[in-house]
Amino acid sequence: MIAQAHIVTEKNLIGDEYIFPNLHSSRYFFSPTAFALDKREGYYNNIYWLLWQFQYGLTNNFSIGGGTSILGLPTTLNAKISFPGNEKITFASGFFWIGSLFWNDDIGTLVSMPYSVATIGSEENNFTFGLGYNLSDGFVDYNNHDTSPSDRLTLNFGGTLRASRRFSIIGEGWLFNSNSDPLFMGGPGIRYFRKINRVTSKNGSGAKTFDFQLLISPDFEGAIPLFGASQKF
Repeated sequence: MIAQAHIVTEKNLIGDEYIFPNLHSSRYFFSPTAFALDKREGYYNNIYWLLWQFQYGLTNNFSIGGGTSILGLPTTLNAKISFPGNEKITFASGFFWIGSLFWNDDIGTLVSMPYSVATIGSEENNFTFGLGYNLSDGFVDYNNHDTSPSDRLTLNFGGTLRASRRFSIIGEGWLFNSNSDPLFMGGPGIRYFRKINRVTSKNGSGAKTFDFQLLISPDFEGAIPLFGASQKF
């Protein structure tokens, strides 16, 4: 009984070991790459089983997603459209929202941001640079006359390096209020591609992953360890 068949190339064969493809190439830990999900392809992921999110491809180039915690706060909504590129660079644009959708409180909208990203490299080894413009006042105090519209600019970067059959090294970072009072969040980590029974697997080896990231910010006293898991559907 043959469950899967793979074409062996110079890129997916290292020594005598077949490196199955990265089936979670559309994102790093939290930030997006320019790579798209295929039509009717999706996944859900969680952080400490508390914050749950999903992404789903409506077409081969357009996907939507969202999520929330078990308390309903915070809530995220997003959409991304990828543009066909070449083997070296891929582009995408989208919209990203974070706020309080289910609770009537003073939090409101923290991030309401159109963005664009460019990813250089392959799905296994790449670097992404992104630029967004936060329409929300959540991180910007315009009562302070020293601020300017450039405070709404948000910079984002990330990268991944396929280290072995089971592991990738991943890093990402966000820079809010890039002009007057920068707020940085992000950090490095690793992604483990979980072994799946190939006879019963729906989406192939590596469809399940475990993520570990050290979240760093100057506002934190040390790094915050984050553990998450993903599952294709």
